[in-house]
Amino acid sequence: MGYSLDNEEYNPSGDSWTGKTNVIQAKTTRGWAAISKCYEAYGYGGTSVKDCHEYDPSGDSWAGKTDGPTPVRGRHSVFGINDIGYVVSGQDDFSSPANQLGVDAFDASGDSWTSKTDLSDHQYDGYGMAVGGLGYNQTGTGDTLKNEQYTPSSDSWSTKADLPSPSRKMGGCANLG
Repeated sequence: MGYSLDNEEYNPSGDSWTGKTNVIQAKTTRGWAAISKCYEAYGYGGTSVKDCHEYDPSGDSWAGKTDGPTPVRGRHSVFGINDIGYVVSGQDDFSSPANQLGVDAFDASGDSWTSKTDLSDHQYDGYGMAVGGLGYNQTGTGDTLKNEQYTPSSDSWSTKADLPSPSRKMGGCANLG
């Protein structure tokens, strides 16, 4: 399977796509938005990477940011709250089933990472989202219906009601407030 460098912008009013400056490295990854810019971190593109990049839509340009603190992570979830992007759980290495509980937070304004409270149960291929200033990490690979909520002010996770239908993996979500 090849990885693409394509970066596209969708215009909902014209229902059309426009090509933008290619990403720095072709890989599987997840991204979030903060301070009117987009960020992506970690992933796999033939080898596992821990790099972080920022896309500035006003200048249609990419810039390298501080690498993530976890040595290797892929198949992870992400969500953004305010100016902080959270990279959640994932898989250590694509050649082994080892999974991570770790949560790393990227402060876009300071270009710095901080480790946060681990997820209670490792998941990979799940998806993250933020609603009302709270983060959510849901489902993933395996028969899980898990729905966990992250509260940034207390750096804590709590288990919420399970999802009503079988697990989903590698979904995409938006952040709402």
